[in-house]
Amino acid sequence: MAKLQTVKTANGERVAIVAGLRTPFTKMATDFHGVPAVDLGKMVVNELLARHDLSPLEIDQLVYGQVVQMPAAPNIAREIVLGTGMNVHTDAYSVSRACA
Repeated sequence: MAKLQTVKTANGERVAIVAGLRTPFTKMATDFHGVPAVDLGKMVVNELLARHDLSPLEIDQLVYGQVVQMPAAPNIAREIVLGTGMNVHTDAYSVSRACA
């Protein structure tokens, strides 16, 4: 994992790393049938961290999007933060958009 460091501009402003990743498109009730959305989210976020050589402890904020919110995890982003080893104080919020 990368060494924890604060990245700043020449003016002393913090730098944000914005990256995204998603599960593959599949037909409903096929490949991921029976896999809870929280588990899929944790897999995606862990892969994203690995691809960018980031420690979960370096993340200050997680924004997680999904199509339909599941009743068992009304703020799935918080569940993902807790399930991926991020600091419990990591800001987490979920967004949902079913139609454009």
